[in-house]
Amino acid sequence: MLRLKAVENEAPGNHAKLKHLWQLEGAKERLELVKAELMEEGKFDDTVMGCDGVFHMATPVIGVVGLTSDPKVRRRDLKSMGGWLTSIDDVALCHIRVYEDPNTHGRYLCSSVVLDNNDLVSMLAKRYPSLPIPERFELFVRPHYDLDTSKLHSLGFKFKGIEEMFDDWVASLREQGHLDSY
Repeated sequence: MLRLKAVENEAPGNHAKLKHLWQLEGAKERLELVKAELMEEGKFDDTVMGCDGVFHMATPVIGVVGLTSDPKVRRRDLKSMGGWLTSIDDVALCHIRVYEDPNTHGRYLCSSVVLDNNDLVSMLAKRYPSLPIPERFELFVRPHYDLDTSKLHSLGFKFKGIEEMFDDWVASLREQGHLDSY
């Protein structure tokens, strides 16, 4: 990649929030931080001018505030959410893999595993006994589902395992000082 451009909806001068980007390999030579207003038509055009590819990894969703303004609805929705688990590294690598393959088309589902919340906390509590992780959650009846990631697998993509994903996550939190007391 010849040039990296990161778009931040806040001021690019927010050095504390964006410090991790400058620690990436090659960032000092190739990274440019720009401010863009993503919610206004055409405001993003100049930012991506000259780019060969654009990976839009996160965005505000219009109407979400209205959906969550009733605390009861928010609570019910959060309780019934399933455990779609994917490493951010996998998400970024999937974007690149799909972008680079000229035969790809359509949407690609990027989820390494669907895991019941109780199975997840049980695994985490055993793997990280020094962390304050509950051993169980209140049980809720909800349908089981699987996610079809065969399109990514057909490109030769291999997801990180759940243990590696959380090992990376815990190591990152420790590196950043968020788990100093554990």
